[in-house]
Amino acid sequence: MALAHLNSSRRGFLATVAAGTTLIPPSLRAAEDSRLAQVLARTISIDLHSHVGIPFGQPNAPLPRFDLPGEMKRTGFSAVIQTYEVDSVPAGPGEDYRHKLEALDFEDRLLAAAHVSRAFTLKDLETGHAQGQPRIIQSAEGAQFLEGHIERIEEVYKRGLRNL
Repeated sequence: MALAHLNSSRRGFLATVAAGTTLIPPSLRAAEDSRLAQVLARTISIDLHSHVGIPFGQPNAPLPRFDLPGEMKRTGFSAVIQTYEVDSVPAGPGEDYRHKLEALDFEDRLLAAAHVSRAFTLKDLETGHAQGQPRIIQSAEGAQFLEGHIERIEEVYKRGLRNL
């Protein structure tokens, strides 16, 4: 049976690939292979799409408990494009914008607690990589929060959003 039949969606494919990484012999893993470690040391590598679960409607919800910079370093990423799915939350007029602000507030708290900075420019990525400190490139799925207000793009840009 072809892989396409097993996992016809992008998410299914990625889940299969992620599951397969546990089958990689230890000798080929980044942390244990000096050749791969050397390549990663001189290469800015970016995870192009990662989700963080935002507890919408719960402004003081506890933060997830994981070592964000440690996991990024373990996997060899210099940066992660971290997104949240505002478009997946049911909302009426005005609520999309409120959800967007909630997501940015949650992300601010998460990054402060993890001592991880956002990358706003290429220079930020280069500096973070040189210092061994991974960065987050802030992203969002969906632009419903604009609700006809183009000036909101500038607002979220000032808050750190770089990918929409």
